[in-house]
Amino acid sequence: MNRKSLGFLLTAALLLVYGTGSNRLAGSSENGSMGNWMGLSACGVDTGQACRKKMHERLDSLFTYKARFEGFNGNVLIVYEGTPVYKGCFGFSDIRQGEVLMPNTSFQLASVSKTFTATAVLKLVEKGAVRLQDSISRFFPNFPYRGITVEHLLSHRSGLPNYLVFGERYWKDRRKLMSNDDVLEMMCIWKPQIEFRPGAIFRYCNTNYVLLALLVEKVSGQCFHSFMEKEFFGPLGMQNSFVFDKDYTRHNEAAVSYDYRWKDTGFTPYDGVSGDKGIYSTIEDMYKWDLGLKQGRILSDSMMRQAYTPFSRDSRNQKFYGLGWRLSRMEDGSYLPYHNGWWHGNNTVFWRNVRDNSSIIILGNKYNRGIYHIDPVWKILYNTNTQESIEDSE
Repeated sequence: MNRKSLGFLLTAALLLVYGTGSNRLAGSSENGSMGNWMGLSACGVDTGQACRKKMHERLDSLFTYKARFEGFNGNVLIVYEGTPVYKGCFGFSDIRQGEVLMPNTSFQLASVSKTFTATAVLKLVEKGAVRLQDSISRFFPNFPYRGITVEHLLSHRSGLPNYLVFGERYWKDRRKLMSNDDVLEMMCIWKPQIEFRPGAIFRYCNTNYVLLALLVEKVSGQCFHSFMEKEFFGPLGMQNSFVFDKDYTRHNEAAVSYDYRWKDTGFTPYDGVSGDKGIYSTIEDMYKWDLGLKQGRILSDSMMRQAYTPFSRDSRNQKFYGLGWRLSRMEDGSYLPYHNGWWHGNNTVFWRNVRDNSSIIILGNKYNRGIYHIDPVWKILYNTNTQESIEDSE
């Protein structure tokens, strides 16, 4: 029997015995006070280590069930009041090679990447290099659409057509990766029809964040992945985070993307485009990103408050959008910032309670809509209900 066949049989045996949860990791149980922002904790008035242990046990039961019976394959990090209370790895980063997921496994973040792109732009705003009301034509003189501002792009109110749609018509070489510059060039040459007057309504559109990544490059004089490394990944110690680049092959280290049948989804021409997606990270690096945002190490408090201000409302589901963040309105009128993602087989979740520093980070590499149903996690943390997240339309 050759090594390839042996590896396949070993993988099949692991699946039969353990489902997809064969490599679960224990979460931490550390002392700390319990907040009551969304009601009492899952332990009532208990605020000690025993409560956190109970949280861990309940979360472990929840994600073990999801992995064994609902098709979940991915990594999880749940944070309560700034402290991780649960960390788990379920399944495979490469099922053909029998490689299991580890805490330092990088995943394609899909639209969670938009939180990074928006933050990069707001960083330039704080430095005075960009203004939210600047016209995009200021940076790209040949841009064929007038009246579109930086703020319109950040809040998805530009009216621009989706490059994932017009690219099907104008990108002829399906074997060649498309770049952000290629997207801009197609828009300048073919001028696909704008969908509505800029600022009129909200419509989620990936083209907005492709242009924002180009804006970062134009203003900073650096390629997008170098800017992100210098400004964010390096200073925050996010050693396993990076931006896809066709000449920068770290994506080969990441978890393979699978559809629900365990078929490798491979790459399409659109994988060469970044800003709307294309950033890779781990659950531990995302925790560092979360802390950096909350601690003011990246943007000022006033800029973060502006990012969390609802500029746009999604009439389909009563959710709101700020500057790079979806916002879920709570009963007291406050908002939970979050973003979900979906690209190929990658499903991602990043929800944040900025009041008590609690967060939900879930990264999956096998297509599974159930990854977005996080209401049970909030119930475990706070013994209450909140709205479930929705799947982004990529």
